[in-house]
Amino acid sequence: MPFTNFQNGATSFGIPQFGGGPWLGVPNPATPGKVLFVDGTNGSDEFDGTAEHPVQTIQQAVDLSTSGAGDVILVYPGTYVETVTVTSKDYVTIMGVRSGYGRPDVEPASGRALFVDNSQGVVVRSLRFRARASAVAVRQEGNGFLYEDCVFDGRTGDSGLLQLVGDATDDSFTASEGAVVNCLFRDGNTDALIMQHADAPNGVGTTHNQILYNRFIDNTGDDIATAAGASGGGAGICQDVVIYGNQFVSIDKAVYLDMDQASFSGGDEATNSGLISGNYFGDDAALDATKIDISGTSFRFVGNYNAIGVVDGSTFDN
Repeated sequence: MPFTNFQNGATSFGIPQFGGGPWLGVPNPATPGKVLFVDGTNGSDEFDGTAEHPVQTIQQAVDLSTSGAGDVILVYPGTYVETVTVTSKDYVTIMGVRSGYGRPDVEPASGRALFVDNSQGVVVRSLRFRARASAVAVRQEGNGFLYEDCVFDGRTGDSGLLQLVGDATDDSFTASEGAVVNCLFRDGNTDALIMQHADAPNGVGTTHNQILYNRFIDNTGDDIATAAGASGGGAGICQDVVIYGNQFVSIDKAVYLDMDQASFSGGDEATNSGLISGNYFGDDAALDATKIDISGTSFRFVGNYNAIGVVDGSTFDN
């Protein structure tokens, strides 16, 4: 069959071959997001963030990113003395270029290390966060988040390591449908991972989050906890959360999980719900309703392990 020439220049074996896009009634795919580089030693915030001209601070790279474009921020090793605030920047990825001891450290001079505010689909990989006194290291308000291969370190006087809490005024942002995967929570002065309902007037709790394959070591407070906000609060601090495959390393801790906190809505704790399964607890005594506090909630404790063996907590939720 001879080649056929078409008016628009396409040639084929008798069949016009057009790409996707408006020819088929489908819009062309969006242009891929840009990659921004951060180098605390050799960069400058006067630069444009290219590989040849990296910026000096993570905040400057966030400010240069475009919401919704899928931009990726690559951070070179070093200590970044700053509070990073991601405001109205959807689908931005912030990623250390190295893992392990090569993770970049975010340690502000005061306050929290990272605040994801009114931003959906933010991804954070291979960074270490440490707050100053009287602050939570990371506060997450947007939905569809992912924290992977991160370290959350505590210090004396901190108020928690990772706080999942909705925005007080906009119920589009409830810290829901996200995942915390393969992270280390260490040396928290109080509770490590906190799920909390938003303050009034929103008051909405978090839903459908996954807490997977993390390690919790030497946290003074609870490793995972629910918390009431300062005001308001609807039904349910956290709903349908999956806590699976985590390692609670501290030996014979007083409380590993405290999920029965009620908010300001009567009977609210019964709405807290989820599945706690396949986790390992460094406890050589019997796990009980104090160490695994899900009393009065709709959580179920199924197929977890301590030094004695497999533990099913059918009595913990009474």
